[in-house]
Amino acid sequence: DHIVCNPPIRAGRAIVDRIVSEAPMHLLNGGKLWLVARTRQGADALRERMAASFGSAEVVRRGSGFKVLRSTKAGS
Repeated sequence: DHIVCNPPIRAGRAIVDRIVSEAPMHLLNGGKLWLVARTRQGADALRERMAASFGSAEVVRRGSGFKVLRSTKAGS
């Protein structure tokens, strides 16, 4: 179970925060949220918001000014 998204950062933080905060409701336990964001457009802050919603978040790939972030919904 996966949600893969290039969130609309320029649309505003409220929209991106809604994607992150509501994602767990749409995932089964063990499901993953994958996001890509520009490093200079708040990728680290986005990772922190993902960690707040999921309990953890990690950078799984970085390059060319982008970071790929992943959070996993806890549960069995």
